[in-house]
Amino acid sequence: IARALMEGAAYLLKERLDNLKQLGIEFSSVKMAGGPSQSKLWVEIISYIIDKPIEVIYGVDSGAVGAAKRCF
Repeated sequence: IARALMEGAAYLLKERLDNLKQLGIEFSSVKMAGGPSQSKLWVEIISYIIDKPIEVIYGVDSGAVGAAKRCF
C-alpha cells in the first residue's frame, strides 16, 4: 500500500511536469532535499517515473515556504 501511494504521488508529479513541458518549460536535472529524499526507494520511484536522474542533497531540509523565499 505504501509503495502504491508513493507511485501515485510520483505520477501526479510527472503529470505536472508534462504540463510545464507543454508550456515550453523543460528541465534536464532534478535535485531532492528534505525528508522524503532520505528514502532510497522514494528517490528510485520518482526517478523511474519521471525518467530523469535525481541528485539528493543531504543535510538540507526544505519546504514550500523556504523554496518560495529563495525564488524571490
